Amino acid sequence: MKPTTPMLLLSANASISDRSKHLSVDELKNLFMSVGSRELSEAEKYVIDVIQSEAHPQEVKNFQARYHIPQERVDTLMSYSPYTHEIQKRLEEVREGKVEMIHKTLEELESLENA
Repeated sequence: MKPTTPMLLLSANASISDRSKHLSVDELKNLFMSVGSRELSEAEKYVIDVIQSEAHPQEVKNFQARYHIPQERVDTLMSYSPYTHEIQKRLEEVREGKVEMIHKTLEELESLENA
């Protein structure tokens, strides 16, 4: 008997029109386990947004139970704001002197904030 595709994965992938960018079960599990600890692709940021805004809470609970995702990782993903995280990272770079063109960086941050 072929295993069924988790509803959470179906919900996430349904919002991605380009099938080549659809996530696998393992990629979705990895996203839960690593969010907040590494750079995310634009597709992963989008999937987080879809999960947070469109997925039914029961889909998340079922995925968590089926794939043994710790509650703290679910909480992290559900509260994670990938675009705010990106802004905070850029501000840290400015504070640490890693970005020489502060004015240009601030313009980039403003454009991200308005996106």
